[in-house]
Amino acid sequence: MTRALIPNSTPVPDVILDFWLALLTGAEVKVVLYVARRTYGFGKASDRISLSQLAGGIRRRDGTVLDTGTGLSRSTVKAACSSLVKRGMLLKESNTNEFTRECAESTYRLNLEWTSTAWPRRDTDQVGRVPAQVQQKANGGVGRVLTHVGQTTVDLVGRNPALQETEHIQETAASGEGKSTAPAAELVEKLVAAGLNGADAVRLARSKPLECERQLAFLAYRVKTSFPFKRDKGAFLRRAIEDAFAPPNGYNRVLQAKADDAKGRASQAEAVARRSALREQMRQTLETMQHEQPARYLGFLSYVDQKRQEAVGRPILAGAPEVRRRVVECFDAEETRLELLAEFLGSQSPS
Repeated sequence: MTRALIPNSTPVPDVILDFWLALLTGAEVKVVLYVARRTYGFGKASDRISLSQLAGGIRRRDGTVLDTGTGLSRSTVKAACSSLVKRGMLLKESNTNEFTRECAESTYRLNLEWTSTAWPRRDTDQVGRVPAQVQQKANGGVGRVLTHVGQTTVDLVGRNPALQETEHIQETAASGEGKSTAPAAELVEKLVAAGLNGADAVRLARSKPLECERQLAFLAYRVKTSFPFKRDKGAFLRRAIEDAFAPPNGYNRVLQAKADDAKGRASQAEAVARRSALREQMRQTLETMQHEQPARYLGFLSYVDQKRQEAVGRPILAGAPEVRRRVVECFDAEETRLELLAEFLGSQSPS
């Protein structure tokens, strides 16, 4: 069947979508796709691309925007390119200006011949990962990356490395292995979401779990208060955990204020609960007196009438009939009657 052509589109090699995605970070995926656009999208095998173009795109001198780049910072783009070049997925040729001899845009080309015969460890700290094995497809010879966890073979193609590591941790914990060294999967996921790569997240979650939680809280406060990160948040967080950064300015005051507020709300809720319980108790007592202790109930009504007369008989109310009327109505309210019942019962209890 003939495939329909999509106008204004860029062909992306299948190997990138089928196999590379599982091995790349989000920043690396953006760089690969941008290079694919600049090369295959214009019918070229390679192209001269600067870090500024990778980060923010290309704009003509008249202000026309040709593209907006990857949207990443220059430092993140540089780190992603270095990682891709180091692994051989991206081929880079440095150029110099023939007149000034200064560095110019580098020439980049995607190495579609690149294949991995083992699980790509981003550094030597991928502890707990059993080396992967590669099985070749019968039709094309392109490997599918497989890893073995216990007796189970897990296909890693098309899956995020951090999630793969997390799943491995969960399976290891479920099998009872590595109880003292396997980091919590939830903590690893939080670190990756904050910008760490999978290897650093696993290493730090395993070696400094409490410091990871502490610095994640500090990071959230810094983001909320618009802290100016010199580099990306992930790099800052990694250093903060490794060097045990102190709390940011104002963090302890905010934390104490939240604690005091929570304590005040708890105390208020407890007082409301006590009053509610007392009202319910008085309500049941009043009902019991009315049906089972008529003499005592009449005594209580006399007590209420006495308190009402004392209230409306105050000299200050002599010239305020409307206020006196509201005072009388107040004594007919259930809330007031229950409070007076508590006073009545207290006055009858032996001292």
